[in-house]
Amino acid sequence: MNPADNLPIMTDIEMQSTLSETNYLLKRWRFAASAGGFMWVQPIGPKLAPEELAGFIALLKRGCMDGFPQSILFDFNDIEIVGAQWTVVESLLVDLAGTMGARYRVTSNHKRPASAILLYRNSSDPVPMKSPAAPAA
Repeated sequence: MNPADNLPIMTDIEMQSTLSETNYLLKRWRFAASAGGFMWVQPIGPKLAPEELAGFIALLKRGCMDGFPQSILFDFNDIEIVGAQWTVVESLLVDLAGTMGARYRVTSNHKRPASAILLYRNSSDPVPMKSPAAPAA
């Protein structure tokens, strides 16, 4: 039996949406993933708006499951954050770490407060992605 036989059929609109997201990712981001669970992510510069990072993280969360990725390195070495909003970027990544059940480490250099941010899980046991907490009523 062919596994592709069980895939849902996509409409033209769904296919266009999928191709549009894929095109955006390939034009705006460099990333690689290993079988061991490590993922490297770098925006294609020279500038990055926090909203772009939020969009990338939303797509990334949809693909994170069963303990993957074990760690993610966000490489901002040659990237200028629009408006120098490092606190917004850090907040987005700390939220992603919390969703993954991961810790994080910030690496700085002389040019910027955060040149790289590493998110990593403490064990190799799969940790399911957590849904954001519902707002209090």
